[in-house]
Amino acid sequence: MIQSIAHVALEVPDMDKAFDFYCGIMGFTHKRTLYNADGSPSIQFLEIAPGQMMELFYAEAPKVADASWYRHVCLFVSNVQEEVARIRALGAPIDVEPCIGKSGFWLAYTRDPFGNAIELMDPVPAAEQA
Repeated sequence: MIQSIAHVALEVPDMDKAFDFYCGIMGFTHKRTLYNADGSPSIQFLEIAPGQMMELFYAEAPKVADASWYRHVCLFVSNVQEEVARIRALGAPIDVEPCIGKSGFWLAYTRDPFGNAIELMDPVPAAEQA
């Protein structure tokens, strides 16, 4: 039985920009690095929250937009408005301002430096916050 998401995996063309965004702006923590047989880094593991990980793969070559099934990563946050203000102040774009989504939860959208969409969602339904 599936209980939760173990990790999200993204291939990124610039690991420094990825670290600046995911660790510096989003507040994730670098946990470990996996290496190729030749000693070069292969995968960086970032902890989103306890038990929730993101794998960042080094892009091997420039790609055409072929991530046809990728939509977004959704992250629970304690207060969408405060989180949007925090990450905006650190330079991240806000593509969708805080609003109540079809699900009845407060949400907003940002994106990483490579255009990958990130949904920020308050885990408490908006109706229960009134």
